Amino acid sequence: MFELLQAVGMLIQGLNVAGATVVAATAISSQESLYLHQEVALPPLGQVVQIEASRIPEGWFLLRPKTEGEKCVYSGVAMAYERTWEEKIVQLDMVEQIVPPAPGVSAGVLLLLNKKSCPDKEPVVAQWGSVNPYQTSLKHDNEVLKKTQVYVFQELKDLAPAKPAVITQAMSVLEAAAATSPAAKDFLESIKTTQKLVKSDLGAPPSEPVAQ
Repeated sequence: MFELLQAVGMLIQGLNVAGATVVAATAISSQESLYLHQEVALPPLGQVVQIEASRIPEGWFLLRPKTEGEKCVYSGVAMAYERTWEEKIVQLDMVEQIVPPAPGVSAGVLLLLNKKSCPDKEPVVAQWGSVNPYQTSLKHDNEVLKKTQVYVFQELKDLAPAKPAVITQAMSVLEAAAATSPAAKDFLESIKTTQKLVKSDLGAPPSEPVAQ
C-alpha cells in the first residue's frame, strides 16, 4: 500500500521523474470527450468494472468512415465512490452550502482509463479520469452507465490535485480489487511503472469545493 500511495502522491504533484517511461497521451488534448462502447452496470461501492471508450466522432451524426483517432480504444475501470469528507457547494465564488459526509452512500461515478490502443500500433499508457457527482436530490440505485452518455476526461495529473479525496479513495478500492479484477491490477501496474508521482503522503483536504 505504501508503494501505491507513493505513486499516487507523485501523480498529485504532477512531476516528471527523470528516466521515467511515460508514454503520455500526447496525441490527444488535456481534456477529451469519450463515450462507452456498451452499457455498463455499476457494481456496489468498493468494487470496479472494466470499461472501454472511444473518442466522439466529429460530425457525430454523419455517415462517414472513422478517423484514425476515432478508431482508438481507451480501456480502464469504473466505480461508484462514497463521500467520506465534508463538501462545499460553491456558486459564483461563494459558499452556498456545506454538505456533511455520507459514508456508505454512492455519491457519484469515477471512470479511470490507463491504456490507449490504436490499430496497427502498440498500446500506450494514457492516464485519464472523469469524476461525475450525482445530484443529491436523486436516488442512484442500480446505476447503469449508458453508451450514449458522453464523459469528459482529464489527464490524471490535472484531475488528481482537483479531486484528491476521490482519487485517494479510488486507489484504495483498486488495491483491494486487484486480487480478483485483472482491470484493477492492470491500472495499478500502469501507475507504478510510469513512476509519475513523487510524494509518499497523499493527504486529502477536509473538503472539496464543487463549482455549480
